[in-house]
Amino acid sequence: QPTDESLLAHATPASAAAADLDELLGSLTLSASSSPAEAAQTHDPTFVASESEAWSASDVDPHAVPEVVLRDYQRALLSSISRRFESGHTSVLAYLPTGGGKTHVAAAQVAAELNRGGRAIMVVNSRTLLEQTKRAFLRLGFGAEMVGVIGAGEEPKWRRPLQVAMIQSLHERFLASNASWMASFTMAVLDEAHAAFAATYGRLLLHLGPG
Repeated sequence: QPTDESLLAHATPASAAAADLDELLGSLTLSASSSPAEAAQTHDPTFVASESEAWSASDVDPHAVPEVVLRDYQRALLSSISRRFESGHTSVLAYLPTGGGKTHVAAAQVAAELNRGGRAIMVVNSRTLLEQTKRAFLRLGFGAEMVGVIGAGEEPKWRRPLQVAMIQSLHERFLASNASWMASFTMAVLDEAHAAFAATYGRLLLHLGPG
């Protein structure tokens, strides 16, 4: 629906567990997953993370993770999402109307994941959204040293605990070359979740998490 914003977040090995949408507010899509996506770009080189660049939980300074302030309806949605993860779901669909603040809700969920010693990737499907999402996280208090960007023309910062990635740059060659790095993500958030039915996203989800 053109007026809806969607987000998909995924926290453990890929598995599609649907949320009870009537209990979710508005129209944000969040589903738990664990790593980058795909779609080849001929001008996008394939970067490969070395062992020295492998991420570890000690890379996250808990004092550097911001507290994301939410409105009441956003907190209610976040609580609904968290309950589903806690009850064993690995994918949750949430939605909010345009302007409802889905990035704020996603950022709060990401902050909670980082505080637990995890790491997160947020996948978008355009250069505009890549830039907007990175700026949003910085504006919400995530330090520049915490946020990496995966996209054409960007140099990967492999050890950063939060990655914002463009699906077009997470192509099959990238996923195959960085399988261990991809598997280290404990949560993935997929923006514009209605697009997640595409084969490119399916290949991405297969590379996320330990499973």
